Amino acid sequence: MSSTQDQIASVSEQTTTVIGELKPHPDFFFDDLYVAIEETLFKVSKRDFENNSEVFKTMYSIPVPEGSNADGSCRQNPLKLSGATADEFTQLLKVMYPSHHGKASVLSAPQWQSVLKLANLWDFQVTRRTAITHLQPVVAEMTPQEALVMARRHDVDKWLVDAVEVMAKRAEPMGMDDVNVIGVEDALRVANVREQAMNILKSSSIVSGWVDWKERSALKFRPTIKAVFGIGGNGSSTSPSNVAE
Repeated sequence: MSSTQDQIASVSEQTTTVIGELKPHPDFFFDDLYVAIEETLFKVSKRDFENNSEVFKTMYSIPVPEGSNADGSCRQNPLKLSGATADEFTQLLKVMYPSHHGKASVLSAPQWQSVLKLANLWDFQVTRRTAITHLQPVVAEMTPQEALVMARRHDVDKWLVDAVEVMAKRAEPMGMDDVNVIGVEDALRVANVREQAMNILKSSSIVSGWVDWKERSALKFRPTIKAVFGIGGNGSSTSPSNVAE
């Protein structure tokens, strides 16, 4: 994930006026932080955002110039958030305030992806873990190629390692069908993992060049996958430039 400073830079489009009429959200308009996204005005708890997001905590720790109002402090000067739609923000608020609008929130898989997107964008770590847990069964039903793309999109190392392990253990070589889904760079990385496994098997085989695919499936691929994909102590993997958003 990007640094806190980069995330702060993406949060707000600095402005002192609101152009056009903003419509208050019917459910999430109840506290002290005014947030404008698209044509919708939200009013939520500033404390909740500061307590749950390092980005908002850092942003609001910066002193406001004398004579100025902090963004989000009033209806005339709302905090304008970029990188999110009003619907995506609504899904995030449903998770943050599950019973506020009088009914239990049951989110669909695309809605949980919206939550995970914003949790990553603004560093809501607890919400991120919740979204990953809810999406795990969805990812488990995907092809490994689809799961790898999903892992890249949302920066989830476990999904990436699980997906690559399946592709590395299979008998069929990497092909254009794989490249069309995961991209050239990740296809080359998976091929690299497979080649390293092949070399281990060849070096341990009694007959030179003979490969037992059952032995291949029994190999421990995860350390190699983490090394090839650059998954280290910081929890961030090497991300290719051509992965679809």
